[in-house]
Amino acid sequence: MSGPAEGSYLLEALGVSKRYGGIQAVKDGQLRVGYGEMIGLLGPNGSGKSTLLNVISGVVAPDEGTVTLGGASLSLGHYRKTQAQGVLLIAQELALAPLDSVWESIVLGAEPQRGQIIDRRKARRIASDAIASLGHEMDLNAPVSSLSPVDRRMVTIARGAARQHVRLLILDEPTAGLPPAEAALVIAAMKKLVNPERSLILVSHHLEDIISACSRVTLMRDGRTYRELAGAEVNKNDIVNLLLARVDGAAIEDQAARTPHALGEQVGSMSDVTASFLDGVSLDIHRGEVVGIAGLLGSGVSEVVELLSGQSQPVSGEIRVGASNVVPSSAHKALRSGVGFVSGDRANLVIKTMTVSEHVALPALRRLTRGRLVSRKLEKNWVTDSLADLSVKGEPGALMTSLSGGNQQRALLARWSRLKVDLLVVDNPTVGVDLAGRAQLLAVLRTLAADRGVVLAAEPDELATTCDRVICMRRGSIAAELKGDEVTENAILQAIS
Repeated sequence: MSGPAEGSYLLEALGVSKRYGGIQAVKDGQLRVGYGEMIGLLGPNGSGKSTLLNVISGVVAPDEGTVTLGGASLSLGHYRKTQAQGVLLIAQELALAPLDSVWESIVLGAEPQRGQIIDRRKARRIASDAIASLGHEMDLNAPVSSLSPVDRRMVTIARGAARQHVRLLILDEPTAGLPPAEAALVIAAMKKLVNPERSLILVSHHLEDIISACSRVTLMRDGRTYRELAGAEVNKNDIVNLLLARVDGAAIEDQAARTPHALGEQVGSMSDVTASFLDGVSLDIHRGEVVGIAGLLGSGVSEVVELLSGQSQPVSGEIRVGASNVVPSSAHKALRSGVGFVSGDRANLVIKTMTVSEHVALPALRRLTRGRLVSRKLEKNWVTDSLADLSVKGEPGALMTSLSGGNQQRALLARWSRLKVDLLVVDNPTVGVDLAGRAQLLAVLRTLAADRGVVLAAEPDELATTCDRVICMRRGSIAAELKGDEVTENAILQAIS
C-alpha cells in the first residue's frame, strides 16, 4: 500500500475516541491526510464517520486522542478556533438561506470589512473568483432559492474556495441526490480545489465518486477505522468486500433464518410514482412479508418511506395503502387507513416528560377511550400486553428516557403489536442501538410481519438478515429487486453502489 511518506501528513488524527452516554461512537479512530491529496472516508450509517469528522473540525471534543494540522495541535471542541486554524467542514445538510444571493452565501461568516460595514465590491470579487476556480459559472446576484440542486452544491463548495486560509476541506455527501452527470460536475469542481497547500476529505456512499476522486480510502465500521486502501486497491470490488467484513475480520452472515410467512393480499402499492427524488417508481407489498428498501443517501429511499406513510405526496403516479386501497393523502389518513410508522429518530419521537405507557398507548387512544375519558384499566392492560409481546425491559410508569436505546425502540414498535395495522413502515429502527439490540429488533419485525406487510428501510446487512424481498434504489429509480436467496448483503451493496 502506497501513500504519503512518513512525516508528510497535513492532518493526523490519532487514537480518537468519543462516547455519547452508553454509545461508543468512535473507538481509537485514526485518520491521516497528506499534503495536496483527496482521500475518501467510507462506512455504513452509524460507523462513526460523522463523529470522527466532528472531532477533527472542532464541533465536538474527543474523550481521548490528538489531532494535528501541519504538525500543530488543533483546538478540539472549539469550532471557530479550528476553522481559523484552517479546517472547514461542509455538512451534508446544505445550510443556505433561500433569500440570500449567491455572493452573500459564499462569503457568509467571512465577509470582508471596510470599517464597520461589509466591503460589498470585494465580497463580490471573492465570490466570483471562488466560483471561477471551480470551473463553474453562476449569476452572483441570483437568490439561493432560484438555484438548481447542483448549483446549490457549487455554492457550498465555493465557500471553501473563498477562504484562502483553509488547508483542509471536509465535504460530507456533496453529491447526494444528484444524477450522475451533475455529480460528475461536483466531483470535477472538488478536484480543482486540491493543491500543494490544500487537501480534501470526501465522505460519500457513492463508490464511483470515491473511486474517481480519491487517491486513498479509509474504511470505518462500528466506530473503528479498520482499513486503508491506496492506489490500485481503490476499486469497487475490494471496497465492497471490505465493507462486508466485521472489524474483527469475521464475515457478516448474509442470511439469517428467514422463516417465510403465508403471503396474503396486497396492502400497499406505488404505481409509476414521480416525486422530488423519484422517477417512475412502482412496487407492491403484501401481508406476510418484509420488503426492504435499500439505497444510498439521495437515492429515493426516504421519499418512498414518506410517501407510503402519508408524510408527503407524489408529483404524479398513484399510491395505495391498507386493505381498502386508500390514497394516503396525509399521515393522519394513512394511520386511519391501517398504516403504522416507526422511525429511528428517537430524538423527535420520544417526549422527555412522557412515560413508557403514554408513548405506547398514544396511537390506540381511540380504542382505549370510554365516553370522553381514557380508561386507565384498559390502558394498563393494553400497554402491559404490548410491552410483553416485544419483551421490553422497563416499567410502564417509568419515563421513556430512562430506557436504553434498544428498549426505547422496542417500546415504539410495541405501539403496533396489538393495534392491527395492514402496513407497518419502519425507517432505520436500529440507529443508536448496540449490536445485540439490533438483532432483537430485526427479529421482532419478522414476527410482526405474520399478520401485516412490513416495509423496512435500513442498512444492507440488516436488510439481508430480515427481508423476504429488497427493492434496491439508485438515484431515484429502482435498480434491482432481490428475492429469496438473492437477498444477500453483497448483492444489495452491488445493486445500490
